[in-house]
Amino acid sequence: MLLASDFDSIRFDASVAAIGAYDGFHIGHRSILVPMIAGARRRKLPTVLVTFSPLPAVFFGRLPVNSRLLLPEEGAEFAAALGLDAMISVPFDRSLADQSADAFLRRLAGAIGMKELRVGEGFSLGKNREGRERVLAGVAGRYGFDLIVHPRLRLPDGEISSTRIRAFLRDGDVSNAKRLLGYPFFIRNTILHGVRLGTKIGIPTLNLRFPDEKIVLANGVYVTRTELDGVRYDSVTAIGVRPTFYDKSDLTIESYLLDASVDGYGKAARIDFHAFIRPEMKFSNSSALVRQVGSDIDFARGYLATLPLDADFSSTANDFPYQVR
Repeated sequence: MLLASDFDSIRFDASVAAIGAYDGFHIGHRSILVPMIAGARRRKLPTVLVTFSPLPAVFFGRLPVNSRLLLPEEGAEFAAALGLDAMISVPFDRSLADQSADAFLRRLAGAIGMKELRVGEGFSLGKNREGRERVLAGVAGRYGFDLIVHPRLRLPDGEISSTRIRAFLRDGDVSNAKRLLGYPFFIRNTILHGVRLGTKIGIPTLNLRFPDEKIVLANGVYVTRTELDGVRYDSVTAIGVRPTFYDKSDLTIESYLLDASVDGYGKAARIDFHAFIRPEMKFSNSSALVRQVGSDIDFARGYLATLPLDADFSSTANDFPYQVR
């Protein structure tokens, strides 16, 4: 897959494209992209996804900086797994914010020979969000491409959206977030040297921090799987400030591997979050903490025993557990 940050770096005589923030590549996003890719392949045309960095909502202050469901490089991996041919991550700045929808799409259509543009219901583009469906249809007619607007994917309890997923994650509800994403929310970062508190009480952990820009989960204890050196381990992961030991502390992520002892310092790890066990608690002493962690581990074992090892996104990207309504 080709990656670029401007229209001049990727040129096609003809193509089909989608535009949007596409943070998360959740099942609603895939309800647009998968049929687009399938249709383009039948027509033997390349596919292009146009996204923005930073997220427009972050640029305008509607979201904090640490709001991403997927970091840009993770989004590119998901795009490649879906089978897209090119992804353009356009820098979102004041100049772009002030540009009209007509000007933006004229440049895009000229660069990639756009024959078809797909957007989601409610999408808008251009200064003051002027480029809603009626305006986009007029632009499409002027520059000779088809506009296809996909309805929002909805479940009985509400629509699927990045906004709703973020709300679940900030509440610690990783199970519902996973339901809408179609895969478990995850973080990837380098394992750091800690102060070895876990080792001292017989619960050694891998210590990480949230990557910059990634959304931060609610403090608490979670059922997880942790991947290191290509091996996935059942795990319990705590997010918080360790109030049993400190009055003030930086936010940490501590992952305890069940039935495994691995020295991972300096290596990259991935933690998939499957279920919330309990909020962070302050215990009267370390013995009380150890007893509670034992209960957390028992809960995680029971939960993970019923959960198959997760497939990579590439093997599930085209599967839709829900129909478009």
